Amino acid sequence: MAAAGGDKPRPYTCQRTGGGGSAILPGPDSSSFANQDFASRVAVARVRCDIGTSFISFLATDREISGGGSNRVFGPDFQWRPNATDTVTGQILFTTSRTPNRPDLAPQWDGRTLSGGGADVCWSHSTRHFDASAEIKAFGEGFRADAGFVPQVGFRYRDPVDARNGSLTGSTLLAYKLNWQTVLFLGYGG
Repeated sequence: MAAAGGDKPRPYTCQRTGGGGSAILPGPDSSSFANQDFASRVAVARVRCDIGTSFISFLATDREISGGGSNRVFGPDFQWRPNATDTVTGQILFTTSRTPNRPDLAPQWDGRTLSGGGADVCWSHSTRHFDASAEIKAFGEGFRADAGFVPQVGFRYRDPVDARNGSLTGSTLLAYKLNWQTVLFLGYGG
């Protein structure tokens, strides 16, 4: 996030929206949309600490809806690089929400209270001739990120690749790099 002067980043921003546009209504298998026929105030803050080639940070968002309703998201994220070939990235978030009392716009907008957690952690290993990765995602049914983009909730997902024998053990695409320009795709898992 850049400051008004443009040269120094700032760790926060606050905005007031006049309404309009669409809101994502996330679900486990698909998402839908609803008109946002109300104004709101949104604040986003992030504090980051670099540690060598790695970092850890903390994110917090707050959305207050005119006429009632709110969404708060907070939690840490990180990137750990223990060596030149491995990277672990992750984000663990928690939310509390009260939907607007506007069932005329969306049936689930009836003033209900929601809360939930979400996590996305990924390990990747990359060398000149070989790449491998594994990812785990889990977002509870009550998770909402109105100031972000999480279009799917209420699911768990894992995407492991067995690098020893090249087998696919999830919904995975495995690729071996032959050189920096060519990638041979070995197959899809399902």
